[in-house]
Amino acid sequence: MLDSNQGRIVNVSSVAGLISLPLIGAYSASKYALEAVTDALRMELWNMNIKVITINPGFVNTNINTVSKPKLDNVIEKKSSRFSEIYRKYMYNVPVGLPPDSVASVVLSAISTRKPKTRYIIGTRRLKLGVKIRKFIPDTIFFSQVAKRINQK
Repeated sequence: MLDSNQGRIVNVSSVAGLISLPLIGAYSASKYALEAVTDALRMELWNMNIKVITINPGFVNTNINTVSKPKLDNVIEKKSSRFSEIYRKYMYNVPVGLPPDSVASVVLSAISTRKPKTRYIIGTRRLKLGVKIRKFIPDTIFFSQVAKRINQK
């Protein structure tokens, strides 16, 4: 448990703040910005006994797709682009995602554990491994592989 001379700042970002993917560029940009602010806070508060923690979940099972689908369909009907069908397939084939309570339990752990990690990545082993090894994969290889997969859908 925290004593009165400690503090915690916990920012919930996303894996998309660590690895940018097509179709969610604006979302990734907002999460990259949160990553930058959080990193700056860590440095600014390093000697003030305030832990700054980032939570990076993968896809979480929420109603965002249910809310977004009609809006996306409306935009696609009005404007056509080479990504229109890819967006539609993406929105209608999104995996179920993590249960929201799994993210909540990690947040609880981050605020209550004596020595929290700086970052908690939440998701499958494959997702966690992908985040860790991404920095070692040359951009040209990573981008071409992602582009091939997106064009196959």
